[in-house]
Amino acid sequence: MPIRWIVPDTSPLPLGAYRGFVFNLEGRRLFPRLVQAMIWGNSRRYADLLGPGHAVMQAAGWREADGMPVCVSAMHGGRIAGVAWARRIILGNDELGCNLSFAVHPELEGRGVARLATAFAFELLYRERPRPVVANVQTREANHRAIALARSLGFHAPRLARVPAPLSGEAEGPPFITLRADAAALHCITEDLLMKRLGWNAAHAIREGMRA
Repeated sequence: MPIRWIVPDTSPLPLGAYRGFVFNLEGRRLFPRLVQAMIWGNSRRYADLLGPGHAVMQAAGWREADGMPVCVSAMHGGRIAGVAWARRIILGNDELGCNLSFAVHPELEGRGVARLATAFAFELLYRERPRPVVANVQTREANHRAIALARSLGFHAPRLARVPAPLSGEAEGPPFITLRADAAALHCITEDLLMKRLGWNAAHAIREGMRA
């Protein structure tokens, strides 16, 4: 069912452009309207984002902290191309972490959209205090593109990371995998990535985004 809106969308803050893609800070929210249209238009493709949610978190040993996620969108030719979220989480040992999620329009895969949007979202959250210690990505084991993206940013899958999460109405759902990265090490990778793709404008955009 579509998400009910409590507040209207805010005006996005431009963060930068790369090869025809324009990246915007959508603020602290889950699904801006343009993103909602993309996600709900193909719920099977974006099943990782829509469920089973808390069942996976509990099995993997983390929970959401208070507050909404940082949301960064990517636009291309006036339409939504991709989106990424960075959200504070608390691990089972009470360590502060950051969960990263991302999605790309199927017609625009393979162009680095999710990687750059994720880098922006993580950098905006990481520079807040207190800083997260661990970064987390949770995805279906069969979602090879998501796993490849996470590994390209330095994530690894710890032992016993598979989480067979039950889905609503099913006895057993597909296995999910947890990938982890040291947040400080990830910061070095994402900062370098943004600098190489967007130059010093990226650092300025992040500073402006933190003031928004």
